[in-house]
Amino acid sequence: MRLHDLYLEHNIDVLLWNYRGFGINKGLPSFKNIKSDSEEILQFAKGKNKWEKIGVYGLSMGGIACCHIGR
Repeated sequence: MRLHDLYLEHNIDVLLWNYRGFGINKGLPSFKNIKSDSEEILQFAKGKNKWEKIGVYGLSMGGIACCHIGR
């Protein structure tokens, strides 16, 4: 079982994305880009939803985004 399946089973919304340079996204991954992209994703999530709480979870490069926006 993948982790996002566990969240979905417990009725927790999940938002996933590819970093620059991965999947169909163009550009290059870098610390600066990961940090700015994570800020944009957070603003997108806040704008689309009226969530009272937002949790972040990431592995490897995702840890950079989590540490940055989770502060």
